[in-house]
Amino acid sequence: MLKFNRSHWSCENNLNWIKDKVFEEDKSTISTGEAPLIISLLRTITLAIIAIFSNKITEIRENFNNYRHRLFKLFST
Repeated sequence: MLKFNRSHWSCENNLNWIKDKVFEEDKSTISTGEAPLIISLLRTITLAIIAIFSNKITEIRENFNNYRHRLFKLFST
């Protein structure tokens, strides 16, 4: 049971680390209403979509940086 619990938190911590490195989530100033939750979900979905094509964090980050403007445009329309 403890091993499972550690695995769960390891996955959770990895996702938070990736979201902070790719999206600089810890620097976010979004704090009103449901906006932080919605933005976090969009970021998670974005990572999931990118991860379909690559499972390497560096590639995901490079892909995001290369297509950042396209992704923001997609999510802002």
